Amino acid sequence: MTWARRAWQFAHGRPLRTAALGLSATALLAAATAGRREPAPDPMLDLGAEMLRVPENLDPDHSGGAQPEPERVLLNGAELGVSRGRSPRSVGEILAEEESSCGTPLRGGDQDRGFVACPTAYFYAERRGETTHFIRLLGGAGFDPGALFPVDRDAPGRDPDALPRAPGSRRAVSVRVAGEPYQAAVYLDSERRFDDLVAYYESALPRAGWSVVAPWRVDEGSGPREASVAVERAGVVALLVLAQDRAGAATTTFLTMEPNREQ
Repeated sequence: MTWARRAWQFAHGRPLRTAALGLSATALLAAATAGRREPAPDPMLDLGAEMLRVPENLDPDHSGGAQPEPERVLLNGAELGVSRGRSPRSVGEILAEEESSCGTPLRGGDQDRGFVACPTAYFYAERRGETTHFIRLLGGAGFDPGALFPVDRDAPGRDPDALPRAPGSRRAVSVRVAGEPYQAAVYLDSERRFDDLVAYYESALPRAGWSVVAPWRVDEGSGPREASVAVERAGVVALLVLAQDRAGAATTTFLTMEPNREQ
């Protein structure tokens, strides 16, 4: 097995956590760009549930409570603190404590799971057996969610190095976990059909010097579809995922990792 394939297997697990954290934050904060004052309760519950699916990063010797230090997630040029943990207390007790420290909270859920959302924070808790698991996203002073997601231009941040980007696409997300050797970027494309976008990257990636590590997988048929490929170039491993929703809109996600360097 080549080093690139081994690195790809490693990257396949770890950068997904970066993307999940960033996309979770995106789902939480994107309501600001649409002019909505309150996110819908059900999606907010789904957001928290999906975040808790992301592999935990708790110290193995740290039983209970939150992880000692929040992870610093850099999302579209802004820094967010992400922490998670466990508690024997009920969901209601934990949410009430979070709500008391929030100026104008939005709260939803029931005794089994629930969330509290503030202008610069989001907290979700879920009961699992005798333990409540929770996760928190917190922005810093002066944090402006609306500035992170412009609707008519690229979001702040950067493109992954040397990866070809479809002309006319718009960067919606640029995210990485501080101190980790990987990053993720998400692009929206309103000009190309899904099959055209796949054809573009099948041609553009080799021209840019990328070699295939794991071959293309492309869904067929109508409705939501997904395509993916893993590639390598000059020590960098990348996963490209293309997705099409029911309305036909296309999204491109790049996950990149350089195994021997921390960013």
